[in-house]
Amino acid sequence: MAYEKEDWSQEKLYKKFVELFKEVTFQGKEPLDALNEWWLGGESTIGYYTPFLDFCQHLFPGSPLIDEAYREADKFAGLLRKVCPQILIVADHGFDGPNHSKVGYWSSTRDFKVSKITDFYDYFVSDKEEVLNRLKKLGYI
Repeated sequence: MAYEKEDWSQEKLYKKFVELFKEVTFQGKEPLDALNEWWLGGESTIGYYTPFLDFCQHLFPGSPLIDEAYREADKFAGLLRKVCPQILIVADHGFDGPNHSKVGYWSSTRDFKVSKITDFYDYFVSDKEEVLNRLKKLGYI
């Protein structure tokens, strides 16, 4: 089978990547409906992993598209705040050009008493039974 060669500019690739990110994240639902389903109401923390910004940094190093990717991620965080007022955003590393740096970052609406990024481990695995119950509720196990 022969395929036609397409022109995949950075802008076109980025737009497709954002489209796929939204498709995977919201699964065809309205964003707030999808996020409300995740939260299950009353849970204090939502755990969600996305490789979105990491992939963008690797695919488009130094491009103005990186700023656009951060604006997109910021919109997502704003939607998340509408559902769960207490959120934590963690990046296990930063970037130095297209390569990972050794610096991690976090931002939160809660005052976590941490001095380094690995200190979050204790917050999230202190009650392993609760974590397992939440994963069961969500149908992951």
